[in-house]
Amino acid sequence: MNICSKRLYALIIVGNLGFNNMAVALTHLLRNGLIKTAAVLDFDLHYGDGTENILSGTGVVDICNPGSYGHGHAKGEAGRKDYLREVESFLKSLRVDIIGISAGFDNHELDWGELLATDDYFAMGRMVKERALEIGSGYFGMLEGGYIRESQT
Repeated sequence: MNICSKRLYALIIVGNLGFNNMAVALTHLLRNGLIKTAAVLDFDLHYGDGTENILSGTGVVDICNPGSYGHGHAKGEAGRKDYLREVESFLKSLRVDIIGISAGFDNHELDWGELLATDDYFAMGRMVKERALEIGSGYFGMLEGGYIRESQT
């Protein structure tokens, strides 16, 4: 399996290479036969295009970027509920060996995203844990971002 996308290859050619920690971790697990399938829940505010560009063409990794794909969520309670429903729906659809979480906290109500409450992040963590236990999957997370604007600290 070759997970080096054309875009990543182009970045290597021009000497402007950045590493995608989720892609590195999952590729290691896949190439060493430790898993056959995986999913990524990317709840960082910024669309995880690097993760998607590298892993989506493999056919063995499902990716969810809640609020991306041109349908962001409204602010406030309704937006929070929609966001969590999207995460829950994605997780319910999974039958994978491992769930990777790109944990960005910049969608917090006190950060740039101004959407999710602290309890929402705990809820997503519980959802991942519960689904992983239901399907006999592993799970892990990687810190991606979260900045809390100084004016609000």
